[in-house]
Amino acid sequence: MSVKAKTASELQAWDIYFVAALEHAKENATGGNTDSYRNSLIKAAGEIADKMLEARRLRNFN
Repeated sequence: MSVKAKTASELQAWDIYFVAALEHAKENATGGNTDSYRNSLIKAAGEIADKMLEARRLRNFN
């Protein structure tokens, strides 16, 4: 997770976003072996979750 959750509520939201992003991330994950593919999948889903958390913060401040 590149964007650290600042509260327990944000951490819960990030977890939900991460799980939701896994299916989408499968489309972009690559790797020749299981470990490489899994790492690519986790990275892609984490980046999506980070962006969703940033959008959540912007919504809450406006």
